[in-house]
Amino acid sequence: MHILSKLLEPSRNHPKMNTMQIKLKIWFLSAFDAFIAVASLYLAFLLRFDFDIPENEIKLFFSLSPLIIFCRISSYYFFNFYSRLWKYSTFEDLIIIIQSVSVGSILIFISTFFFEGFISIPKEYFRFFLIPRTILIIDWFLLIIMIGGSRLFWRLWSEKKLDGFGKTIPKKRALIFGAGDKGVYFLKHLRTDSPEYLVEGFIDDDLSKKNSSIMGIKVLGDKSDLPRIVKEKNIDEILISMSNISSERLSQIIDCCNKSQAKFKMVTSTIDRASQDVIISKIKNIEISDLLQRTPVALDLSLIKQTIEGKRVLVTGAGGSIGSELCRQIIELGPSSLVMVDNGENYLYELEMLLKSSSANIETHFIFGSVSNEIKMEAIFKKYQPHLVFHAAAHKHVPIMEKNIEAAIVNNILGTKIIADLSSKYETETFILISTDKVVYPKSIMGRTKNIAEKYIQSLSSEIKTRFITVRFGNVLGSNGSVVPLFQRQIQQGGPVTITHPKMTRFFMLIPEAVQLILQATTIGCRKEVFLLDMGKPVKIVDLAKNMIKLAGYIPGKDIEIIYTGIRPGEKLHEELTNGQEGLAETNHKKIRLVRSQNIIQNDLHLRINELLGSVHKENPERLKHLLRQLSEDPTDTKKPVSIS
Repeated sequence: MHILSKLLEPSRNHPKMNTMQIKLKIWFLSAFDAFIAVASLYLAFLLRFDFDIPENEIKLFFSLSPLIIFCRISSYYFFNFYSRLWKYSTFEDLIIIIQSVSVGSILIFISTFFFEGFISIPKEYFRFFLIPRTILIIDWFLLIIMIGGSRLFWRLWSEKKLDGFGKTIPKKRALIFGAGDKGVYFLKHLRTDSPEYLVEGFIDDDLSKKNSSIMGIKVLGDKSDLPRIVKEKNIDEILISMSNISSERLSQIIDCCNKSQAKFKMVTSTIDRASQDVIISKIKNIEISDLLQRTPVALDLSLIKQTIEGKRVLVTGAGGSIGSELCRQIIELGPSSLVMVDNGENYLYELEMLLKSSSANIETHFIFGSVSNEIKMEAIFKKYQPHLVFHAAAHKHVPIMEKNIEAAIVNNILGTKIIADLSSKYETETFILISTDKVVYPKSIMGRTKNIAEKYIQSLSSEIKTRFITVRFGNVLGSNGSVVPLFQRQIQQGGPVTITHPKMTRFFMLIPEAVQLILQATTIGCRKEVFLLDMGKPVKIVDLAKNMIKLAGYIPGKDIEIIYTGIRPGEKLHEELTNGQEGLAETNHKKIRLVRSQNIIQNDLHLRINELLGSVHKENPERLKHLLRQLSEDPTDTKKPVSIS
């Protein structure tokens, strides 16, 4: 039965099923239905003649059997019978069975009435109606019962999954949170494809659905009833299956799930474009990204592909969070070659493993080196002649850069200057600088160095053939050195979770989303423009920590303690996206805005940057800090960073 069940599972749920398996499935089902068709007709003859079939009718039955099989199977194919056969066996499937059987009966009647010459029947047995009408009617009823019954049996068997001699496999007792369309589809999915779950009921906040029954499963209550229902029904898991659920509501549901002490997971689903059916893709653990409520990004993929396809692309900082995702998405757009530069050998190795399967037809180069090494970088430009350069290399950890001023200046300022100048020298089509919200009213060494890098890009001559574009955004969720991996480790260790300040906020977005918008900005930027990605609302770090604790199944402050350690050097209480001297303008993409910056005097800026770079190795940190402040602050702007109170 196990082998048979694997054969009969719908290929839609198993995309890797090979062609031979699909053909075997169809052959088996066709043979099975052909047997049922013949058996049903024979039983109809038996019933019509009181189980004593005359000899001439026996000969008629055998003569008609091939035609019967042909008509029945043809009608089944006409109604796409085998694409739906073992899916859910619902009322809709019963209607399809009735329709297909009826059409098959009509085909049999017409065929025997008009084409008796093609059927090997002795003339002495011929009559106006070759098959008695009563037999066709009896066969119609019997076939519906037999076809429908076989499907019902399969559904029941799929739900029970008997192991051995009637012994049932242990199941997880589950509740489905959400009695809407998605919840109903999910129940069908569980019954056919996930026998390990036993659904004990629905939970839904719509009070009008309470005590109603869906496919034999009762709506037991709303989220406030969860602790009681979980205890009464001995529930193992709560499966959240809701469409367009807001982050606030999801957070409330998680709170109730935690109070019930049952495990909880989320259901993700996709739409089969061919059939428009909902296909449940997986049951997954809820992640902190699910609570950010980031709406999907709408992209002009054709324009992005046009920008990347067939081009030579260089990515610096390729092994980082943004850099590696950039490489992954760029590979999918079909560049002629992709050069990836990073000063971390482990990062490069992991990146190579990540791209191994997707880069088979694309020329890839993984180069170990620092962007501050001008000789090596020029060798790369000279050899590979990139059309596009994505400059993602940066030292970004704020507290560490406070203690390593020289490293921050060399990598973030000098490295940017070198890559930008080489892009100009070798006439790269487009240079994209990956910036940060920490450039606005910079307080940290990291923020000041990135601020100066932005200014340098904007100061470059308009006569240069290269398009210079800057893309600015806030924190990305789960990046190297961010709070999310830190909180995860602390929660796994049983706490405490450490937060610098209870009022601290940050802007967050997802790494894939940020990269998608970077690629989109590449298509709309002209020269020396700064683009700001839509970051949404700022998130309180303490709320982020509490949600992560809840997702791990603990209660904040009770199971996992939260402690405050104080603001670290260089940190601000709140980050901002623009300063008082910058305006914002709309672009043709609603999630990308143009930052209108003040004019920068090129010669003055370049002289001061050269002075700063010339002082790097003179071991005078205070001098470096002074020069950084001069270069990064706008004396006409009186607004100050938010103070800590």
